[in-house]
Amino acid sequence: MKRSNLIVLCGLLLVIAAVVAAKVSMQRERAMAQAAGGKPVAECDTCGFPTVARKEPTGPKPVVPPQTGRPALVEFGSGTCKECKRMAQILPGVKEEYAGRAEVVTVDVEEWAELGTEYRLRIIPTQIFFDAKGRESLRHEGYLTSERIAEQFAALGVAEK
Repeated sequence: MKRSNLIVLCGLLLVIAAVVAAKVSMQRERAMAQAAGGKPVAECDTCGFPTVARKEPTGPKPVVPPQTGRPALVEFGSGTCKECKRMAQILPGVKEEYAGRAEVVTVDVEEWAELGTEYRLRIIPTQIFFDAKGRESLRHEGYLTSERIAEQFAALGVAEK
């Protein structure tokens, strides 16, 4: 066997070993969370790490979808997820921009695991847009820019300021 082929084969074996180790780690985390009473809700969009219910709720259960008669964006995420943290940076501005015309609600799936299960989340962050009647109109998984949020609100009939 040529030396270059052997090097490639060794590199491939190292990659496979790393993938297997990551999967084992995620399975172990799920098992530990379940043993502690936590339930896996969704996986991080960036790393695939399972998000589990670990926190006690700090306030009242969020109403999803909001019952205000206005279109809404509900963002499901976690404070431990990289892309969720990016979403957390833009959502206050979006909420302010659409105040009184649309609702923007953030749900921490580590606190409200049952909402993550109810809405069948696969990964976080997940954003769900609802029309004024509370019907789901769009679901997006992963980071969503403020421009795309504005486009979706416009499609729901919410004008920008």
